[in-house]
Amino acid sequence: MLAGEGHASEAIAHYRAALRLDAAYGEARNNLGFALAGRGEIDEAIAQYRTALESGFDAAGVHYNLAMALLGRGQSRAAAAHLQRTLELQPEHVQAHNNLGILLARSGRLEDAIAHFRRALEIDPASAEVRRNLDIALTGRRAGVTP
Repeated sequence: MLAGEGHASEAIAHYRAALRLDAAYGEARNNLGFALAGRGEIDEAIAQYRTALESGFDAAGVHYNLAMALLGRGQSRAAAAHLQRTLELQPEHVQAHNNLGILLARSGRLEDAIAHFRRALEIDPASAEVRRNLDIALTGRRAGVTP
């Protein structure tokens, strides 16, 4: 609640207190990582996400958050693996489909990218962002170029 109201420092203190009581509390680790990432502390956020996964908290949200943090560090291949895992755990995750589509398009795998964009639009037909990405990928496919 504190984090949602813009009180990240207080939220972080509470997440850390919860983790002192139970170091394997994966949801608190994920939330701590998300709050840290929001403050630009990406390396510590990545460490929190990884610790959550290592403790057995194999949740779509952790994989997605870790993927976004890894993208912020330019680690596209590792990010793609976590986006894939996100989709295994939560196949209807629109942003995971969209972001994986972007990574696939950038690596020249336009057909795979298009499939992810189309799946995202099936889930959320109103997403202008996904529609734009699909249009770019389709244009690239017709032109024979990689976006």
